[in-house]
Amino acid sequence: MGLPTFIRENEEIILREWAEFAKNLDTSSERMTTDALRDHARGMLRFVADYLDKPQSREQAQRSWRAVSPRSRGDTAAAAHGGDRMEWGFSVTDMAAEFRGLRATVMRLWGNATERMDPEELLRFNEAIDRELTESMDRFVKETEREARMLEAMLEHSPDHSYVFDCSGRILYANRAFAEAYGKHPAEVIGQPVEALDNTLAREVRGQIAQVLETGHEHRADFTATDPNGKVRVVEYLYAPMLDEAGAINAIAGTSRDITERKAWERTLWKHANHDHLTGVPNRRLFLDRLDQDIRLARRNGGLLALLYVDLDRFKAANDRLGHDGGDLLLKETTERIAHCIRETDTVARLGGDEFGVVLVDAGDDNHVAAVARAILTRLSRPYWIDGNQARIAASIGIALYPDHGESVDELLHNADQAMYAAKNAGGDALRFHGSEQRQNPRPILHQGTRPTH
Repeated sequence: MGLPTFIRENEEIILREWAEFAKNLDTSSERMTTDALRDHARGMLRFVADYLDKPQSREQAQRSWRAVSPRSRGDTAAAAHGGDRMEWGFSVTDMAAEFRGLRATVMRLWGNATERMDPEELLRFNEAIDRELTESMDRFVKETEREARMLEAMLEHSPDHSYVFDCSGRILYANRAFAEAYGKHPAEVIGQPVEALDNTLAREVRGQIAQVLETGHEHRADFTATDPNGKVRVVEYLYAPMLDEAGAINAIAGTSRDITERKAWERTLWKHANHDHLTGVPNRRLFLDRLDQDIRLARRNGGLLALLYVDLDRFKAANDRLGHDGGDLLLKETTERIAHCIRETDTVARLGGDEFGVVLVDAGDDNHVAAVARAILTRLSRPYWIDGNQARIAASIGIALYPDHGESVDELLHNADQAMYAAKNAGGDALRFHGSEQRQNPRPILHQGTRPTH
């Protein structure tokens, strides 16, 4: 049986056995399915059979070989094979092994099926396989070079900084954006230690290189730096290890970008989400988060924490008389008056409408808490002057202490709220501690003039 006929009649067997062989080549082929491995082999086998069917003199064969790639009949199976292998991440060695496997599979199966192999057919079969291999490699190299040029162009014109350091911090590659950020041309920085650019940057870079070398993993973070113009910038970067064939790190690839504007926008969004738009103090959301953190801290340190729930008295009447804008100014000044009575470590927040929350950390004792509450009442009861108009308001304050009146955010809020209503029901311009109305000899709860501020 001639080799062309054998190939055509045993195509499926050849493909099946070759695919099993190819699966064991290396990790690259292991990522491919059997169908993907066989995708173009069928077309290449059929080309080999057709090639063998056409008698050629040695001179014709040499002319044909010199014109081997690319063939004029479009995208051949061999060329498609080379392009696909490049996309799958095969190496040149992987591809050569595939063709060796195809060659060996056909030879073994044909040798088992025939008593005598025709030397001329063997020679031309090897020529045809070499021809397919050359065409596949040609496409593989061209696609690889094209991808490398595209990648180089993308890196070169990208506004992001791209660079490669060796393990000692020497620059092996730098794109235009990276070099120009330090007033240099890329060719000027290649081979230079990172200190040649910026000593402050060098400390950061060497720290990240050390971390990548120690862990073997990529590292992502951001840091603040001052650019050559003296502007403070926030830079986000990613460092990743580059491995040699033995799996050892031989370089570190880095990319970084200026995220100063993004960080500023994130801060703006966070402020809008967590602060009252009118007064600028924390809103209910941030207040509850801080209260939870302060409770955790008091639990660890054993300190006293006080929650003051402040509700304004007679605010609606003042707001109606002053108008919407005047009412807003009244709320802003009220916030400032409360803030004047507490420390920077404490928190004042607008919980909504004319309600405010105050958290006093490390409050000392309840007598001191009462003194702060009375100072707030005193300041809020003084006349306000809004656009030339006088306004008078007051406040009712309910107080809950941690841990006496609750050990959670919900408990303290509920108990301070109930105490505030007790103060309001007593006529307002007063403070109440949670549970004080049940005491046989309660502490004074009515506002009695100015007391020392906190």
